[in-house]
Amino acid sequence: MSRVRININGQELSGHDDQTILDLARENAIYIPTLCFSGDLEIYASCGLCLVEVEGMPRLARACATKISDGMVIQTENDKISKARKLALELILSDHRGDCRAPCVMACPANCDAQGYTALVANGQFKEALALIKEFMPFPASIGRVCPAPCEQNCRRNLVEGPVSIRYFKRLVADLDMAGDEPYVPEVGPDTGKKVAVIGSGPAGMTAAYFLRRKGHDVSVFESLPELGGMLRYGIPEYRLPKKVLDAEIQQVLDLGVKAQANVQLGEDFTIEYLFKSGFDAVYLAIGAQNSRRMGVPGEDMPGVQGGTEFLRAAMLNEEVNLGNRVAVIGGGNTAMDAARTAKRLGAGQVMVVYRREREQMPAQEIEVIEAEEEGVEFFLLAAPVKIEGNGKVEKMVCQKMQLGEPDESGRRRPEPIPDAYFTLEVDTIIAAIGQDVGVDNIKDEVKVNRYRTIEIAEGTFHTSAPGVFAGGDAVTGPGIAIEAIAAGKHVSEVIDNYLNGKERPYQTFFNIKKEGLTEEDFVGEEKKPKVKMPVVPAEIRVQNFREIEQGIAPESAMDDAARCLECGCFDAFECKLRDYATNYDAHPERIMGEKHDYEKEVHPFIVRDQNKCILCGLCVRTCSEIIGAEALGLVNRGFDAYVSPSLDLPLEKTACVSCGQCVAACPTGALVENMPFAKPAPWELKETKTVCGYCGVGCSIQVETIGDRIARVVPFSGPVNSGILCKNGRFGFGYVNNGQRLSTPLIREDGVLKETTWRDALLYIAKKAKSIKARFGGESLAVFSSPRYTNEESYLIQKFARAVLGTNNISSFSEPDNPLSEIFGWGASTNSFTEISTADFILAVGVDYPDYPIAGLKIKQAVEKGAELCLLDAKESKLREYARKFYKVKSDSDTGVFAAFLAYAWQKGLVNKNFIEKYTGNFAELAQALSNMKMDELLSDSGLTENDLSTLVEGFARAKRPLLILGSKNLSPGAVQMLAGFVVLLGKVGMPRRGILNFRGRCNSQGMVDMGISPAYFTGYQNVEDQNAREKFARRWKASLPAVAGKNQQELLQEIDNGNVKGVFLFGEDPDSETVKRLAKAELLVVQDLFLTNAAKEASVVLPAASFAETTGSFTNSERRLQKLNAALKPLSGKENGQVFAELMELMGYYQKLSTPEEIWNEIISLTPIFEGLDYSVLEEAPYWPGTPVCDIERIVSANGKINFKLPVKGEAAFQPGESFDSVEKWFARHLQEIGLAGK
Repeated sequence: MSRVRININGQELSGHDDQTILDLARENAIYIPTLCFSGDLEIYASCGLCLVEVEGMPRLARACATKISDGMVIQTENDKISKARKLALELILSDHRGDCRAPCVMACPANCDAQGYTALVANGQFKEALALIKEFMPFPASIGRVCPAPCEQNCRRNLVEGPVSIRYFKRLVADLDMAGDEPYVPEVGPDTGKKVAVIGSGPAGMTAAYFLRRKGHDVSVFESLPELGGMLRYGIPEYRLPKKVLDAEIQQVLDLGVKAQANVQLGEDFTIEYLFKSGFDAVYLAIGAQNSRRMGVPGEDMPGVQGGTEFLRAAMLNEEVNLGNRVAVIGGGNTAMDAARTAKRLGAGQVMVVYRREREQMPAQEIEVIEAEEEGVEFFLLAAPVKIEGNGKVEKMVCQKMQLGEPDESGRRRPEPIPDAYFTLEVDTIIAAIGQDVGVDNIKDEVKVNRYRTIEIAEGTFHTSAPGVFAGGDAVTGPGIAIEAIAAGKHVSEVIDNYLNGKERPYQTFFNIKKEGLTEEDFVGEEKKPKVKMPVVPAEIRVQNFREIEQGIAPESAMDDAARCLECGCFDAFECKLRDYATNYDAHPERIMGEKHDYEKEVHPFIVRDQNKCILCGLCVRTCSEIIGAEALGLVNRGFDAYVSPSLDLPLEKTACVSCGQCVAACPTGALVENMPFAKPAPWELKETKTVCGYCGVGCSIQVETIGDRIARVVPFSGPVNSGILCKNGRFGFGYVNNGQRLSTPLIREDGVLKETTWRDALLYIAKKAKSIKARFGGESLAVFSSPRYTNEESYLIQKFARAVLGTNNISSFSEPDNPLSEIFGWGASTNSFTEISTADFILAVGVDYPDYPIAGLKIKQAVEKGAELCLLDAKESKLREYARKFYKVKSDSDTGVFAAFLAYAWQKGLVNKNFIEKYTGNFAELAQALSNMKMDELLSDSGLTENDLSTLVEGFARAKRPLLILGSKNLSPGAVQMLAGFVVLLGKVGMPRRGILNFRGRCNSQGMVDMGISPAYFTGYQNVEDQNAREKFARRWKASLPAVAGKNQQELLQEIDNGNVKGVFLFGEDPDSETVKRLAKAELLVVQDLFLTNAAKEASVVLPAASFAETTGSFTNSERRLQKLNAALKPLSGKENGQVFAELMELMGYYQKLSTPEEIWNEIISLTPIFEGLDYSVLEEAPYWPGTPVCDIERIVSANGKINFKLPVKGEAAFQPGESFDSVEKWFARHLQEIGLAGK
């Protein structure tokens, strides 16, 4: 391997000749697109996107497969490359079948995420639905009342029985929010110092103001009319949109800091030039189209003829409107319907709508036409006014009958006059509602106006002919619906924001592909469920007033209706690399569209497979095979008919799939996505929180992604331990956090029954009862059991509570009752790090199986693939055995003699390191005497292990240069751990890089729990409670008198409960077996804190809800002594974090616990604990090891205890233990796997 120099895009770089162009480019942050490359996998070179131009090569080269050579000159972007990449994308997309976004989203001019908020409504997450809508508009309550809902017109549910009630949902969640105590307030960015003037306060103007203010700009709105709102106020009647609703939504915009000034007219009171001179950096013209269009017929200037918008505005302003008895409204749109129905409410006896086409061609919403008929409005169709007659005032209107001809440019059939076919209507008032024009007279000298009398803008930028002046909404497009104006306001806000930041960019739209050709036949399996009906005031009542006629739907009805959504949009839309590249390279696959495959979607309990979106990159197949080793997926057939399938075309859950989800993480499209645990999932942009897995002791980095108060999914990221890989527990085992059976309120036992109570009453009861027990029987009458699920900071507070407040050292854990390595080394932890597994040449793994520690198991697998010799020893079958040189199955009832044989063999065969022993161990002479008298056949008797096996294992370990002993401590007895640790010490293979012990702990903070003093014998950092200096140090800091004698262990405490000597028990996060629960229930006081009403909780005096790992901030310590920061992704379901509960309880018992944050608690921990010296809270972000290095060198090891002490063999002590779980989370997930058919997978 030699160094070479190359040039990429003019940048001189050097690399190794075994690197590809893509390797070196990525190493130097040079962008080259790819859809099939992963640095962890063999090169595949299938997508054709990573093409680059290499000087001297006749063709473009694939960067992923081309090795660098000295002197290469490479270009990664030019027209030739872009065209080639575009063609590659179009070829891929030509057989890509699906919807990037749902039809409802694409139909909405603002692209409001209707699928997203519909799903949230279905799930009962109304606040989250409102927050999502407000990412697209500021007026959901108003738009939810007046929008013609193009989203519903395009809803695929129309192919079943009718659209989902999207508009109703928008109104409902907005109304609920405004009626609540804490209305949603969107975040506003920091002030930018830039000022924007918005002219016009209609939907286009106020939407732009809303989004520009949220970006931190100083926004002022100028309105010519007396009140803000534009056509929403003056063009839509009160009975459709109550102005108190509009006022409330406008006020919410103003509350963000938007300034507004009414009754000021552009061109009269101020000019655009004046605004710039006044310090504004940009101006947005959103003046709308508020002037009614003329009919162009004789007599229309006669008194009694008025425009529709002017009529509605006058009615809104309570101006005198003299209609007479007979009113004719010309037009067939919503404005015409509004005018007709308003005229009815103002007392007109006969109201007639005259429209030149048939009813089916009327642009008004169908419901508007229906309700107008119900209110007595008459319709004259296929008729158009040709002359207005009257004597000083309108009296008659002559109309010509029409017929429909060929379709016009709108697609509707063109109305054509029928010769000599006329009729006359007697009228008192004529209201022309045939369209609106823009009032441009006051601005045409400042910005360019086109022949349609609308403001001319540059395509995509909203920029007018004047620098810094933008325009949008009806003023540009002509009259449209409110949601179109809102879309313009949102889009222009992005363009103006870019402009203010010195970037002139057009508004960008994303590539979207649509599933075409669907018919009713595609949905015959869907159960037909009628759309929810909107309650309305009866016509005979509503026509008498202007009160709102739609009454709104109930939340329960909305949830049921939202559940009808067909989930059309791709769940990977926001992360799909294919979509991103198609957008960037302006792909147009329709150029080469041909035959497409059509596959059925397949649903696994955790994964959804949609082969229609597969691009045959092979990443899932190769990841499953090369990294995970499961071989669950494969490529079938060749060429156009190739597809990815589970083995033998079985359902994925019936294959060797281990449900790790790594195929989903690898997939660059929506072909593989998570099966999210929601009644109605949707593609949401999720809040991301980086934290640590809450299952085993490996300590994988995870990203928890949430929507509102629920976890949508958990994904891996490349943290210090797991390198972007997760097991099924970490990936999919989070459902308990969302589970509806979780405890959210404290319970207290009254008359033998647990009843809900307040936090205050529950904690006060506990405090009084515990103080009483302590006063009567002493601190030793109280005991505390704690789970390794709690963080370091929480565990510290628990043991502090026990010692400083309860006055007891009776502190233990059912999950991790022993800490055997502390008796050997003086502290109980691994001596080496996970990273050293990959460098080992000999691995002896005892009690270690893949399902217990999947990611650590992968590290062992990878070490074997690099040449390490793996020897497995276990009492049960191991899924790691296929990678082992030899698997030794030991009988499950073997005693620790089988491991004492390791020491005896090493001693008797002269394999011990005498210099090491003499220097670093304290009781070797005693051990040597015991070993000398041991006989191999007796030690190995009935174990299943032969002396030849022993020879292979011991001599292999002794001979190796880089041996590691890996212990699965949850499956091994304390004595077994101590025998095996002693064996490694005996050989002198500990306390050095790549030689030592990795003790795989069972749970997420098993290591941290004992580090923090959840032990009857140790304070934090393994400081002995019977050591006077240590005890006085803690007593001084805690300002408390501490017990001087070590407490009792788990079994001793249970016996003391049986004997009646332990009267009060605190059980934090543990769920022991039923027999143990019966014994605990004998206590006078049993306090249980947990996530669920466990068996122990059912017997408790008081039950306290616990916060889950996803609701907690603090730190965990993994099995290699690595400290990792835990970050809360959600607020605690119960309203209280665990640490807060402990602090409040301590205070109620008379001990003021002033520490309130994890950082404050950690600072106290390190001030008392030498092994954490220098590890400030800020350092935890870097995931450091204690005591500061990955490898505990031998000098540091012996400093803890002075010498290493061997544990002498105890005859009859079991070697293995069942590894039973006492954790409610693990039990929940085990039950869940059983329910979904994945138990044992």
